[in-house]
Amino acid sequence: PGAIPQVVRAAQGADAFVINAHPPSQLKLFNALYGQWRNLPRHIIVIGSRGALMNPSSDYRSQKKSLRTRVLECQLSDRRACKISQINPGFVGHDQLEPGHVAQAVVQVLEAPYELAEINFWHFDK
Repeated sequence: PGAIPQVVRAAQGADAFVINAHPPSQLKLFNALYGQWRNLPRHIIVIGSRGALMNPSSDYRSQKKSLRTRVLECQLSDRRACKISQINPGFVGHDQLEPGHVAQAVVQVLEAPYELAEINFWHFDK
């Protein structure tokens, strides 16, 4: 939490920022960065979790759900200049998704000519 102002200052010259911190710091970082970037032509990308889409049976899921709710509130605000995207992958590692899959989603969001609000994906076993 004490590092959040430092991270926001370090991001000042960036065009885009990917937030992939552990909750609850992730929500605090999003709020701080959005406060600085709201009226700037930049892009905030939040790495959420499939857990945010499920019933909050743990602190982790509950915090990811709170983050997703806040991101959606900001996305639906009509008074902002920055793009906001959220990527909700399933479990990464251990024969599930690989970090490269998440990186591909980040590239897709950055290259889209429009605001790609949310991407949800996970490993599927038949």
